[in-house]
Amino acid sequence: AAPAQPAPLPVAPAPSGSPARSAGVPARAMLGHTGEVLAMAVSRNGNLALTGAADRSLRLWDLAAGRELRRFGTAAAAVTATAISADGRQFLSGSADRSVRLWDAVSGTEIVRLEGHASPVSAVLFGPTARYAVSAAGDGEVIVWDLPSGRVIRRAMASPGRVRSMALSADGRYLLTAADDALVRLWDVGSLAALRSFGPMSAPAAAVAFANAARSVSAVDARGELWTWQASSGALERRFATGGQPTQAVIDADGTTALLATGGGELVLWDSVSGRALWRGGASERRITALGLGARATIGLAAGDDKRLLLWALER
Repeated sequence: AAPAQPAPLPVAPAPSGSPARSAGVPARAMLGHTGEVLAMAVSRNGNLALTGAADRSLRLWDLAAGRELRRFGTAAAAVTATAISADGRQFLSGSADRSVRLWDAVSGTEIVRLEGHASPVSAVLFGPTARYAVSAAGDGEVIVWDLPSGRVIRRAMASPGRVRSMALSADGRYLLTAADDALVRLWDVGSLAALRSFGPMSAPAAAVAFANAARSVSAVDARGELWTWQASSGALERRFATGGQPTQAVIDADGTTALLATGGGELVLWDSVSGRALWRGGASERRITALGLGARATIGLAAGDDKRLLLWALER
């Protein structure tokens, strides 16, 4: 049973202050996928993006040049999750066919196929040194894999429903999962033992990240509320309402900013510490299907149902 949680703080509206910067047009627009883009990962240096789509393709993009660099082997089903290793030498893709694939970034060849999930893969990520990977699926199961052998190291049921987002601490010792049951959970990677739960949130947990050198946990729920807890105690520190239900959400690597996409196609970058909107863009009437954030939240990448990738400079 999950440990008892402290009484939640009342939700606070986003504070007033200097208006967020607005962008009229994206810096780049890229087209290549023939199906809806479902997954997106941006490299640590912000130069590359890896996208997966309903057309069963995995594509690598040069963001500075605004062009496609490589198209990887076609999967048996829609590509639903992507990740780039910290050194950029390997990629991960997860698919609706329940498999995870490890790719060589230089040659574009498949290194190994990881099979063991019983449900479509919903999230993937690399360990800090790419010696292991973690994947999650629609049935709530999480698997830790040895790389490059593809052997299952350990597995656990992380939630009774889909895991939407995951994050690893910088040292790779701790894992966060955000799930449809509106809970964020903290796990010990070495044992996959559940250490603590955070929430419940007001709606399914949409995105999660460690913050403040893993002393805090940041999350966004499907109602667009921003949450921050103390990692050690589970105490809720902050909770802000953004005023809109996002179709997609992503939190940057340091857990301090979150990019949300509304149903009308507007993109808003939020400071999760102050609850202040930092930047706004988009409003294209498109439904956003995938989001990515670059290093230090300086660039944002959004894919809409028109299958285009739009790159935004997140000036603040």
